[in-house]
Amino acid sequence: MNKLLGELRRRNVFRVATTYLVIGWLIVQVVDTLSRPLGLPDWILTLVFIILATGFPVVVVSSWTFDLTDNGVEHTDLADPDQQPAVSSASGLNIVLISALAIALGYFIWESRFSSPLTMVDTQANTSQTPDPAAFRLITDKSIAVLPFDDFSPDADQGWFVNGLSEEIVNALVRTADLKVASRTSSFAFRRSDRDASEIASLLGVAHILEGQVRRFEGRLRVTAQLIRASDGIHLWSDTYDRSTEDAIAIQEDLAINISKALQTAMDPQALAAMQGVGTRSIAAYNAYLQGLSYEPRCVTDYPDECLASYVEAIRLDPLFAEARFRLATYWSNYLDVTLIRPDPGLSYEHILSRFQEQVSEAIRYSSNPVDALKYRALQAQVDLRLRDFHDLVIQYLEQRPNDREMLSTLIRLELDLQYPREAVEQIEKFLTLMGPDNSRLPLLIISSYRAADFDLATELSLRAMRERPTDRLFLYQAQRALLWSGELAQAAEAARLYRISPTSPVPLLAEAYRDLLVDIRQACAENRTDDANRLFETLAPKSDQEPGYDRTLHWLTLKTLGRDEDAELLLQIYNNSGSILPLYSFINYPQFDPGPFPFLMQIIDREAIIKEVTPVPFACVNPANDRDIDPR
Repeated sequence: MNKLLGELRRRNVFRVATTYLVIGWLIVQVVDTLSRPLGLPDWILTLVFIILATGFPVVVVSSWTFDLTDNGVEHTDLADPDQQPAVSSASGLNIVLISALAIALGYFIWESRFSSPLTMVDTQANTSQTPDPAAFRLITDKSIAVLPFDDFSPDADQGWFVNGLSEEIVNALVRTADLKVASRTSSFAFRRSDRDASEIASLLGVAHILEGQVRRFEGRLRVTAQLIRASDGIHLWSDTYDRSTEDAIAIQEDLAINISKALQTAMDPQALAAMQGVGTRSIAAYNAYLQGLSYEPRCVTDYPDECLASYVEAIRLDPLFAEARFRLATYWSNYLDVTLIRPDPGLSYEHILSRFQEQVSEAIRYSSNPVDALKYRALQAQVDLRLRDFHDLVIQYLEQRPNDREMLSTLIRLELDLQYPREAVEQIEKFLTLMGPDNSRLPLLIISSYRAADFDLATELSLRAMRERPTDRLFLYQAQRALLWSGELAQAAEAARLYRISPTSPVPLLAEAYRDLLVDIRQACAENRTDDANRLFETLAPKSDQEPGYDRTLHWLTLKTLGRDEDAELLLQIYNNSGSILPLYSFINYPQFDPGPFPFLMQIIDREAIIKEVTPVPFACVNPANDRDIDPR
């Protein structure tokens, strides 16, 4: 054995094998580095490895048989014990081996210390401040590569569309402020690659891969996209888009925008948790739901069509989306409340009630969260006028989610309906604490404060509305009324002045004109200009409830302000039947509303043990026919 090892050393077999392995490793590294920039096929690296592996035994055998000397390549004879070793290639091999090892060591140091993944497009804005070093992690959670989509069309002739689509998606994504997107050149190098997503993501230094397929058939384009998390290969999101082929360029832009919106949500853990928290795993449905929420709290009053379309789309995309169904049920319930100033939907009471019942029942059915189910059941109890059940369900819900401002506002109105003004004021104060500098719900709090007879708070909130929203007609409308109820005539006159010079809101023209009329009549009555108030009403009031945009609640409020109580009562007799008690019940929140003349409503009030106190409008015009005392406040 020692003799064989000695002969192997004499013939330089070990040196040749080591040198071959080192040089072969260097060749593999060079080919791997240059294959993508040069556009070489993926199999080239495998071919090089096979050639090198095949050549290894040939080189080892050749080094045993032959030797490279100063006289050239010579056959190596068996060793003669009495003869000194001839000068061979040992010294030359040593030089080659040392050089190869030095190059390999240098390459290893360069790769580990100075090399980075392929070029990334950093979409963060330039700044003169020194960035946080943590921002330069090689792979961040908010990073993605968009691979070229595959063309699965029957004729495989949609390459132009596929390339354009992928590029449009990249262009859309790079506009996201905190998202790193692998460059198009780097990503497209993996076209038709058989590497898995995790390997590609690792090579590109990203955390997510977007891939997809395009199929064109019978004048239609079907595009499927999948978002893959590289760390475990999980599909975070997938969707399919079907479009006409009439305008392919517009399709590219539309799909890119939709996909990029979904990606922004899918890669944001907080947004993803919020999406799952409302009960859907469809990002498209969640985005439609958020679009609907963006119109709140003026969904029904100012944006009814847009709001309805958003929630309907969310349900179409995810029929099991309980929260979207609850929102749609709430939308329809607002049309059952005739005291809201809103456009006429042009639908019968029975039709609206049917739509409400369908959506709220489905919301309860599909609810996967027992706390959410409390909210859904509370809405159902509200419309069914099971007021004590409604109150209990709201309280149970707020015990679990005490900072839910929307349900807190529901409780405020319910406490007023049940004639609990002190409790309502406590909830208003809590709401104000939660609201902070946000003033979007001031109209609700202004209304609730004066109806709870807390006139100091009503005045404070009304003046805040005038300061912070001096051109918002809804805020000014509520501020003027509350200030008149509080006896602040001068401040109310200023609110009315601001109202008149403010831009109109997008409600129907006649309803807006009727509200303008009511503002002027209120102020005239409060200033004892009864003749002016009556003249305004006779001149501008609608002559028929069949006129477009007619609002019965505004008409009733105007009659009550003019002191025409009998006319106001007759106006609401249309609701005095067992089939439409809910519209009549919605007036119970007004201090000046007297339910006594409406027997069907009184049955509900008696059943729910409500003791309704009636407070006349303190600034109403004096009408001797009423034969009543006027509160001097």
